[in-house]
Amino acid sequence: EEVLDLIKRGENERIEFKSTLRVNLHTGEPDRRIEHSVLKTVAAFLNTEGGSLLIGVMDTGHLCGIERDHFQSNDKFNLHFTNLIKEYVGNENLPYLHFELIQIEDKNVMKVDCLRAKKPVFLKFHKEEEFYMRVGAATTRVMGSKLVDYIRNSFR
Repeated sequence: EEVLDLIKRGENERIEFKSTLRVNLHTGEPDRRIEHSVLKTVAAFLNTEGGSLLIGVMDTGHLCGIERDHFQSNDKFNLHFTNLIKEYVGNENLPYLHFELIQIEDKNVMKVDCLRAKKPVFLKFHKEEEFYMRVGAATTRVMGSKLVDYIRNSFR
């Protein structure tokens, strides 16, 4: 019921929906850009006030479930998600995350609760470090002097 309540509220500064973890719904194939989009959201929540990411929910609020990612089991899905976090967001940020699979009707949705991190969190992707924050219902990349100002004012 808690997840259904979050879905009813819709996306906002503290709630984000992603249809899948890795599969591009247009091609039906795994796509690193889809994983990157999920990881950007996690990093952004860690860098701002925290929030909840629901994987298996379309932007419209329609439940599609993680089954579209075509993992052999829910355990394999969980392991893949954990490995993505470790590799691209960092082991040191796992304590700020709580994730679980929740069955709603006949579909599974992953709920990822993110707390605000104590230090800036950079997403390390393709040998580049990227910094994201939440602004309204959007995940925004911050660079240059704006990044310096944000970190100086937000992490003391």
